[in-house]
Amino acid sequence: MVPMVVKDLFQTYAIVDSGAEISLFRPEIAEMLNIQIEDGEKIELTGIGGRIVIYKHTVPIEVSGWRLKSRVAFSKEFTASINILGRNNFFRYFIIKFDELKRMTYLESRE
Repeated sequence: MVPMVVKDLFQTYAIVDSGAEISLFRPEIAEMLNIQIEDGEKIELTGIGGRIVIYKHTVPIEVSGWRLKSRVAFSKEFTASINILGRNNFFRYFIIKFDELKRMTYLESRE
């Protein structure tokens, strides 16, 4: 898990998930940002846990000191206890290394 700051307002944590195409955040994050979830781009997402409806939004985040605007999705149906940083629109900013033995994730800027 990596710590991230969302829109300079609060810190939360997310798992960097190379198996996830889309970044998906808990609905409470949208509430804290005063984002109306259903105002985003609606998509039906199918994954290992089944099918849910998600809504994409652009949110400024900071991860490991790097600030970026990332497309993330929110869903009231998302019941996992964590936020997920997926490949689409997050991985392109970084070279990402996973060290399974140390249980560490390393991010290196592409700039």
